[in-house]
Amino acid sequence: MPDLNNRFSGAWLTDIDDTLLRSGHYPDDVWIQSLADFIRRLKAHNIVWAPVSGVAINKMGARLLFRLPKDVLSHVVYYGGEGGVKSYYDAAHDKWHSPKDFQRNFSDMQALVLIGEQRFADALAIQYAIDKGGEKKLSCEEIANRDSEIQQRITSATTELRASRYCDIPCLVEQMEIELKNAGFDPGKAETYFRGGAISWMMFGDVSVKNYKGEKETSTRYDINQFIKNKLLEYDYLKDIGEDGVHMPYLHATRGIKLVLMGNDKARAADDLVNKEAIDVSSLLFVGNELFEGGNDDPVRRVQRLTILSVGEKEDPGVIDGGVQVEANRQWMDALTEMLDNGSSWPIVLQSLANLALSLRVRQSINLEKTHAHNISEWHDQTGKKIPTDLLLDLCLKYGDAFKSTRSCLLKLKYSQYELVTRLSVLKRYHYDNARKIVMDILGNNPAEAEKEDIKRKIKESLLPEICGLLKLLLIDHLGLSGKSVANAFDDVTNLEGLQKTVRQLIESSNIQEHELELDRKSKLINNWSTSIEELVDAYFIYLNEWKLKLTKQSDLVRSDATVIAAKHDVSEDELYKYFRWLISRVDNYPHLKDLDKPTIILVAGTSGVGKSTISRHVSKTMGIPTAFSSDVASRSVVRETISFLLGCERAEQLFPEVIGSSFEENNLDWFYAHSLMTMVGVVGNINRLIKENISAVIDGVALIPGTLPEIIFEKANIVWIVACVADREVHFERLGTRSETGVERGGAERYREQFTAIRRNHDRLVEMAMKTHTLTVDNSDAIEKVFQTVLDRVNNPIADRGLYIDDEVREKVRHRLHERATWDIQNILQDI
Repeated sequence: MPDLNNRFSGAWLTDIDDTLLRSGHYPDDVWIQSLADFIRRLKAHNIVWAPVSGVAINKMGARLLFRLPKDVLSHVVYYGGEGGVKSYYDAAHDKWHSPKDFQRNFSDMQALVLIGEQRFADALAIQYAIDKGGEKKLSCEEIANRDSEIQQRITSATTELRASRYCDIPCLVEQMEIELKNAGFDPGKAETYFRGGAISWMMFGDVSVKNYKGEKETSTRYDINQFIKNKLLEYDYLKDIGEDGVHMPYLHATRGIKLVLMGNDKARAADDLVNKEAIDVSSLLFVGNELFEGGNDDPVRRVQRLTILSVGEKEDPGVIDGGVQVEANRQWMDALTEMLDNGSSWPIVLQSLANLALSLRVRQSINLEKTHAHNISEWHDQTGKKIPTDLLLDLCLKYGDAFKSTRSCLLKLKYSQYELVTRLSVLKRYHYDNARKIVMDILGNNPAEAEKEDIKRKIKESLLPEICGLLKLLLIDHLGLSGKSVANAFDDVTNLEGLQKTVRQLIESSNIQEHELELDRKSKLINNWSTSIEELVDAYFIYLNEWKLKLTKQSDLVRSDATVIAAKHDVSEDELYKYFRWLISRVDNYPHLKDLDKPTIILVAGTSGVGKSTISRHVSKTMGIPTAFSSDVASRSVVRETISFLLGCERAEQLFPEVIGSSFEENNLDWFYAHSLMTMVGVVGNINRLIKENISAVIDGVALIPGTLPEIIFEKANIVWIVACVADREVHFERLGTRSETGVERGGAERYREQFTAIRRNHDRLVEMAMKTHTLTVDNSDAIEKVFQTVLDRVNNPIADRGLYIDDEVREKVRHRLHERATWDIQNILQDI
């Protein structure tokens, strides 16, 4: 066979499914030709294309490799079976060759325990055919030799197994099929792929990921995963019948269940290209979509100095963020080969990849913000159109760190402000909006240094009930003084001097023996409280002065930038700076900060039975936010009654049954979203009224799907969105039987349990959209005290939700259909007039 050593100057390693191709997709001939063109461009620079997959050569060959034109195959090396097998095209013999010295396969005994005798025999027959030339027809003699060799191997392995603990037990695939059948699915649809050192078992066949995403399908796959994981543990990973053990490295697998020989992974491909093919690791690129802990691409991260590009939704540190999945990968295939064609060397291309990826992400983010700027205001929309994207990109890359540093100072200021808001709002004397106004009056207008002492005095006076409450508790509970006399004595306290005097009088009139010692203790408590407020104000002024300096500096940076001065755009310097300040916070996705002059609207989303109402009531009571309501009561009911009044009850129910019925009446997301979007019409109306009157509120409801509130609302109010869930579906189901609101008029608890599948579907969608929008999710199956504290910590801090635009195909599809229904009906009404 030909020696491949030192043939290549670099390598492009790539995952296949959901990186190069959509999972389960069979590409057409046009796509294959485009891939061949890409490989030719790599070949022109002596770079090998090295796909890495769990799929065996015969299956990937039929789908992809065997369809490539032969002129590119000299620069293709395939690593299949999770890096267990290496294959390349041998032009001299016109066939694909898999060197035996690279292969790391299950032992024959392990294979029998894993997949059984018949499947193993079939796999060996396929491998025999590949060794003999792949697509060439075997002679009768070759078939006889094959069958004899296969039978000998199986007989030998079976004999050894009879004397082991694996005697007379069903193979693991058969055991999985039994579990699948017990779950109510047809095991006949399952497919098993044996790849020498890896096995993929597809529960519902090798089909699209969508077939595996149902609630029952997901739950069943998880249960079988755990079942086989426990079986492998029970059998000590089959180490006693092979040189290496067998494990399940990818428990999260989207479709199938993988059993892999320990040591077989995608990092073997990179190691082989470095050690066997003598390619310097600095000339290796790996592209994958599951580069996170537990992902099947993650092992490559152990290869030092390997350049790793992620096209997945999440990745771990040390990985370049290149966008999301197939579309992003295609862009990189075009962009990097274009750089090669323009004269850049492959190592230089890889060295610049991180900066290229950053530029690409920033540019995409800028364009996205420009596209949706009209949702904020006409000014944002028109100003963005006047400023070139290239100019904004240049400014973001140059001054991103400076703006981030400035915003960090502002964040410290906001923490000081909202610490005071929280401390005031929990006192009986105030409610949340009182507290907000007090802090705004004292700290909200960039006070001068000369005002510091006066500010300290005002804050102490405002917070006086805080220390008074603590002292009352100590005097009554610890010293045994009369509650009534203590309360009466504190009624006239208006400042610290009066507080010290009142405490002295109460202690001296008590029966305790050591008056002076007790007075000293209480005085220290008061002084420490007073000092802590002074320190808070001192720190606030330090942050304020630092922020002002940084703000001036960043303004000067932008205004004096040579690119800005030379650029041709139709906006003033002030407009450019103002727009850029708004834009860069969104591009960097820096925490959106609350403003004291805006009301705080807390949205608590969740399906029936997750405890959203309990959370809402606690927040409302603890934070002193008296305006609290359910979106069902204050929004959906109003929308429902309005359309019934306008269209008539029968016509309203015919056109908009989703808002007339419950969110879970139909078990599909279209129904849930239609219910939500129509309810959100009322929610938006309520929020706009709250904004106009500058009133904070807590709103709870199932319809509050993250991503359905107009972006402009996030600019006009401090929005804090929380999704309550119950991760354990069994706990969730049981809770529906104890709900106080599930009375006879609403069908009773049984109605909710009967509709649990729909309720749970909505529940999971809320959690999914919370993840996409970076919304806080709280698991209400935890201790209630822990849940309350998590929620209050989120509400109390100065960070608000930003409300960036999020793609949601279901939302847009349903919104369009609702618009069509409304438009059609209005047109018919007009024709009748």
